[in-house]
Amino acid sequence: MLEFGPKRGMTATMENLVSYPQFFSLPDGDLLFLYRNGASGRGNSVLKRYVLETERWSLIQENLIDGEGDRSAYFNATVDPSGNFHLAWNWRESPEVSTNHDLCYARSKDGGLTWEDISGNQRPLPFNLANSPYILEIPQNSNLMNPPPLPQTKTGTPLSPTTGTHPTLTSLSIK
Repeated sequence: MLEFGPKRGMTATMENLVSYPQFFSLPDGDLLFLYRNGASGRGNSVLKRYVLETERWSLIQENLIDGEGDRSAYFNATVDPSGNFHLAWNWRESPEVSTNHDLCYARSKDGGLTWEDISGNQRPLPFNLANSPYILEIPQNSNLMNPPPLPQTKTGTPLSPTTGTHPTLTSLSIK
């Protein structure tokens, strides 16, 4: 029988404006918690980790993807069988879906501490409009939906099928 314990906070940091919460199980039993801190068209992405052994949350990235007060990243993520954390996102310039643009991708092999692009090059944080690892440049008004889906093949290869009217929008295999 499932029993719940007392309600506990996480880290008490950046937890008042949570939207788009996503939890991910890691192979060691820990959890990653990815969410947007902010509002539509203006928010930053935050990453926290729950360590099963200590039963405590910690802040991994206070500002993983930075909208710079002007935009938001609409993200999706997955963890492959090896524990690599894959993250894809598109940018939105305002609350209007028509301002969605571009497709970005990064992965972390250490639970979100460090990040690399699709070619394995280390990337500085936070990701922002100028330094994001773009895999497709898609203009605004392309009917780009958010967030980008990020399913995996049976072997753990993430795919990023995208939808919209721009000619570059196809299913991508991220290797």
